[in-house]
Amino acid sequence: ALPEELAEWEALRVEHLARIREVFEQLRPEQRVILFCHDPTALPFLHEEPAVATRFGQIETTVIGHLHTKLVFWQSRVLAGFPRITFMGNAVRRLSSALNRARRWRPFKVRLCPSLTGCQLLKDGGFLTAEIDPEARSPVKWRFHALPW
Repeated sequence: ALPEELAEWEALRVEHLARIREVFEQLRPEQRVILFCHDPTALPFLHEEPAVATRFGQIETTVIGHLHTKLVFWQSRVLAGFPRITFMGNAVRRLSSALNRARRWRPFKVRLCPSLTGCQLLKDGGFLTAEIDPEARSPVKWRFHALPW
C-alpha cells in the first residue's frame, strides 16, 4: 500500500477481523461454516484468532484459490512447516515464511478451487460446484468440473 493509504487499509483490516470474530462468536453449536479465502496465506492469521480457533470443529471446509493448480497445492502441503530462509532475498524469505506457516492450514480443511485454466503441464483447470443440504443433515457434496484444453 502507498504510505497515504496505510491508515485506510488498517481500518479496513480491523473492521474485517471484527466481523469475522462476530460471525464465529455467534455460531450455534449445531451450525457449520464454509469459508472462502482466496489467498491461503491469510489462514495462519485466522488461526491466531481465538473466536476462530475455538470453533475449528465447526468449519466444514475452506475453499481457497490463488495456488491455481493441484500441483502447487500438493507441493504447499508437502512443504508445510518448511524452515524460513532469510539470506536469499525478499522473494525466498516471503515464500519460505508462507510455507512455514502453511502447517496451520490443517484445521481449516482446505480445498482448492483451481484457476479455470490450471497449469499447462497438467491441463488441470476447472471449477467447483457445491451441493448443500438445506437441512444440514449431510455434508456438502463438492464436484470438480474440468475444462477441456
